[in-house]
Amino acid sequence: MFVLCTVSSGEKSLNAGKMPARMRYHGTHIKRVVETAKNAGKPLFFLSGLHGFIPANFLIENYEEITIDAELSKLVTSQLQEQGITVVEFYIKPSDQWRPYFDLMVGVTKSLGIDLRIKDLPSSA
Repeated sequence: MFVLCTVSSGEKSLNAGKMPARMRYHGTHIKRVVETAKNAGKPLFFLSGLHGFIPANFLIENYEEITIDAELSKLVTSQLQEQGITVVEFYIKPSDQWRPYFDLMVGVTKSLGIDLRIKDLPSSA
């Protein structure tokens, strides 16, 4: 399956309870990538520090940022396998803050033989 993916956002809706990830995350890049996926007719996923590699409609609660570690790498590996992902078009900003997410996706997709296509987002996105 060919999917689009971007990193979750530190800016989140503060609404109580669970809501779809695409509505919970409010970063400036989110709207752009949601629209890109819609126009391409491709499923959208988010790389979350807590939930791993999740579909845009996955219901999540509000949470604080989580550190990227080996456990998250294992979770993302199993999620990619379960979803049958073969190509990930990964939208990411070239910044130090996003580097751990980039490194995680490169390592996991390489280990699984998944085609990773990097798409740079402008710093203002």
